[in-house]
Amino acid sequence: MVDKDGFGLVSRQGGDEFIILLENVNKIKAVEAAQRILLEFTQPLVVNNQEFFVTPSIGISLYPTDGFDEETLIKNADTAMYQAKERGKNNFQFYSSNLNGISVRKMELENGLRKALENHQFILHYQPQLSLSTGELVGIEA
Repeated sequence: MVDKDGFGLVSRQGGDEFIILLENVNKIKAVEAAQRILLEFTQPLVVNNQEFFVTPSIGISLYPTDGFDEETLIKNADTAMYQAKERGKNNFQFYSSNLNGISVRKMELENGLRKALENHQFILHYQPQLSLSTGELVGIEA
């Protein structure tokens, strides 16, 4: 699908992810495109009198700076998109090689936590809450 101005090709990647292919675009034009997309979603979409708020998170990778092939460019844009999500909705982020280190570390932490949960390696400890005036136990917290 191409927008009304003949600007870009839109394709659904899967789930709630879409790819927008823009040819011959530099960083300035990519910023303009991202801002234009974010602006389009400032108002809710109305379907059957019901409002739906869409909050895009946009990851941007540029050829040839961020990759020479489709697979690398998509992977790098995806990495940037997840960083944009971390920064908050309605945001865009350019790919940068230092994002790989961030995403790898995050993935390692998530995998470690998942394995620890599966292996019942978490132990719940309670800490007493004491009244300062009486010294009596008034509650506990985990």
